[in-house]
Amino acid sequence: MGIAQSQGRVLITIDTDFGRLIFRDQQKQSGLVRLPDVPAAIRIQIMEQILLFHSNALANGNIITVRGNRIRTSRPN
Repeated sequence: MGIAQSQGRVLITIDTDFGRLIFRDQQKQSGLVRLPDVPAAIRIQIMEQILLFHSNALANGNIITVRGNRIRTSRPN
């Protein structure tokens, strides 16, 4: 996460621990997309939708979580 932040990159992961680090430890980041239960076969399609409709949220350092067909945007403190 530190490398992504230092390069101004969005981190994309299936791991839920990154969200915990950001909210609990208030680690700096440049945006996070969490895909914890998205099947591998549709991850690219979901990412295309996220980049099309939520790129501003990511640019502002928001966390986007996809669960099922729901896309949730959260802003860390």
